[in-house]
Amino acid sequence: MGNTSANDERQKNQKEPDNATSWPDSWAEPPYDIQDTPIASPTFEEFPPAIQMYRADTQPSLEGMSEEVRQAAIFGRHMAQKHLVLFQAVEEQIDYHPLPYYPLPEDTLIKKRPWRVILEMRVEGRWMRLGLDLYDKVTLGRGESRDGHVMVNLNPYGASLMGVSRKHITLRPAEQGVVLIDLTSTNGTSVNGKPIPPEMEILLPDRCDIMLSKMKLLLYLVGRPE
Repeated sequence: MGNTSANDERQKNQKEPDNATSWPDSWAEPPYDIQDTPIASPTFEEFPPAIQMYRADTQPSLEGMSEEVRQAAIFGRHMAQKHLVLFQAVEEQIDYHPLPYYPLPEDTLIKKRPWRVILEMRVEGRWMRLGLDLYDKVTLGRGESRDGHVMVNLNPYGASLMGVSRKHITLRPAEQGVVLIDLTSTNGTSVNGKPIPPEMEILLPDRCDIMLSKMKLLLYLVGRPE
């Protein structure tokens, strides 16, 4: 009993971040069930030779290169640099993850300077955050990077239970800011409470909240390309 009272008192006195917003416990409509089946990430050698050629070429000509080939080449370079991209406790010093990868100075496939963003979420009563340096588009969803999609995997944070699709949204750096695109997700996406039509590009404001089905993220723009 004594320990329970002490824990209750600590939780009562725990201060929320200044930028905290109210977090709904549930939506009126439950999400459609999301079923998980394993999907293997291909190795770079499984791509055709026409794509593999860009592995060693640090300055490929983009003229005549299809977007499919460019994204496959980006994916190969991401896999070569791949590292864990995980949310951190807010009290920890934040790490910024270069995605889809950190480019060499002569690289022509992605932007030379990133948009820097922070994503925050509440996980089991704790505030967590993720720092990203966006050099090109990334996908938020469930599972590891695959099929040319560089992923931020939300599975460790209950994404399946909250109705997040395998490929739910894309975040893409643009000249004016960061663009969000819903990838025809099963349970939908909203920004600041407004539903987002599938495949429509939405320029995100700073300090906005994003709902991926029932998963809520806060997004902050903290650095622009210089």
